[in-house]
Amino acid sequence: MYHPFKKIRQEYRETRGRSNEDFLEWFLKRHLSDKGKIILIVLCWLAWTQMWIYPALFVYLFEGVVVLCLLYGIAFLVTHRNHRK
Repeated sequence: MYHPFKKIRQEYRETRGRSNEDFLEWFLKRHLSDKGKIILIVLCWLAWTQMWIYPALFVYLFEGVVVLCLLYGIAFLVTHRNHRK
């Protein structure tokens, strides 16, 4: 079975700067190109303009952020539990 993120995960483990640097920080600082960063900035700007026009989207954004934080926290706990063994 083909795992598309296996190469990125291996590169992350080999090239992370600090031992406490998580994947998202590494990806944004070291792996994402300048073009990718500009695209990310434009997407964030477009999302902000949409939320400014439709304030109800703030509620949906908050719910989405809470869900993503929970998922990220669960993945963090599972990863660290596996490293202890």
